[in-house]
Amino acid sequence: DEFPLAIWQTGSGTQSNMNMNEALATRASELLGGVRGMERKVHPNDDVNKSQSSNDVFPTAMHVAALLALRKQLIPQLKTLTQTLNEKSRAFADI
Repeated sequence: DEFPLAIWQTGSGTQSNMNMNEALATRASELLGGVRGMERKVHPNDDVNKSQSSNDVFPTAMHVAALLALRKQLIPQLKTLTQTLNEKSRAFADI
């Protein structure tokens, strides 16, 4: 319900960035005692976005996601592969 956007967007994801700012501002305002639909206590652009460009936000988010995937998935699997290859190397050393 919070993201009534088309999945296909052009450019740097400005629509998604703005929508996320709106959703975060609404929720933050509620947590601060505000009522949904009334004047917000937290402004989407001034307080949440801090005037960041979506051209900066999206690439940074992608870099963070890639780093987390590397740390949690790829690197452990590469360590396992290295161990397995070392074991096989020792097992077949005399062949």
